[in-house]
Amino acid sequence: MKSSEVIATRPTKVIYRDGEKAIKVFEPAHKPSDVLRESLNLALVSESGFCVPGLREIIRLEDKWAIVMDYIEGETMESLMRKNPERIDEYMERFVDIQLDMHRYSG
Repeated sequence: MKSSEVIATRPTKVIYRDGEKAIKVFEPAHKPSDVLRESLNLALVSESGFCVPGLREIIRLEDKWAIVMDYIEGETMESLMRKNPERIDEYMERFVDIQLDMHRYSG
């Protein structure tokens, strides 16, 4: 991760962009089973045809687990909501539509 940039920070993880990859690095105390479960969920949703990053690999970086996935260019829903608070109802409707589509998928 020589030339990686931080693109998001959460309480238990930091997400970096490294070229065409995104690398989600978890805190050392994060349970391996949780990292593997998140990776499995990403793979399952990817197989359903939804536009999500492709899973590349699960690695260890020193004492931390990390999920390496494809980087998808664009803004997050959170970013759009912060920039355009007057459109929050529209974004929330879109979010609900996506959730409903996910629940309709029977694989």
